[in-house]
Order: sequence, then C-alpha cells, then structure tokens
Amino acid sequence: MTVVFCCNCNCEVNTKLITGKIVYPHRKDLYNLKFLQCPTCNHFVGTHKGSNIPLGSIPTPKLKAQRSKIHSIMDPLWRKKLISRTELYRYLTSVLGRSYHTAELRNDSEVNKILYAVNYLKNKLSENHTV
Repeated sequence: MTVVFCCNCNCEVNTKLITGKIVYPHRKDLYNLKFLQCPTCNHFVGTHKGSNIPLGSIPTPKLKAQRSKIHSIMDPLWRKKLISRTELYRYLTSVLGRSYHTAELRNDSEVNKILYAVNYLKNKLSENHTV
C-alpha cells in the first residue's frame, strides 16, 4: 500500500494498486502498466516504470487536463532552447514557493499561478527572439 495525496479528497490516502486493464480497458497496450487508485473517489495516478512509485499526486480529471495544458505551453520553451529546462523549473519553483513538478500541482490556485507564469515567460521569451 502506497500513501499518495488525492486532489479530489484533499488528503493523503492509502492507495490500491491496479493495472491499466482496469483504468484503460480499451487499450490493451496499457494493460501491464501500474496505477495507484484512491479507494474513496477512484481517481488514479500512474507509477514510474517498473515500480509502485507514483508519478505525482492523484489528480481530478480537470486537474489532469490543466497539467497537460501547462506542459503544452512550457515544453516547447525548453525544446526550442528559448530557456533551459533547469532554468524553467527553477523559475517555476520560485513562483510556486516550493519545488516545482507539474504532477504535484494540487489545486486551481496552484494551476492558475503556474499558467500565468508560463504564459508570461512564453511572451517574454518570444519578444526577445523576434526579428
């Protein structure tokens, strides 16, 4: 049993280990993956490959979508070498006030703070790279 923060229940929960067959029954290619599920709300989080270590906190469906949106904005910044990945995460750590990892965002307030920061950074970096 692994204890993980559930964003829906807003507390640490003793998770249940389940497989991709339960989470994604229509995706046979994911059947062997491991997930940790909240026993109260049934939301889940994936695990690091070959382990039972969670990839982050257990998100709500809304939070999961917001995290993806954040990555869609921030990942091109370091991939296009507008900023190093290390510098980007250092900046977001300073904005959040604790070590930053997208999978650890737990609520709308944190998401909004990071969305504002990555959009601000994107605009600022784009201005500096125009001809």
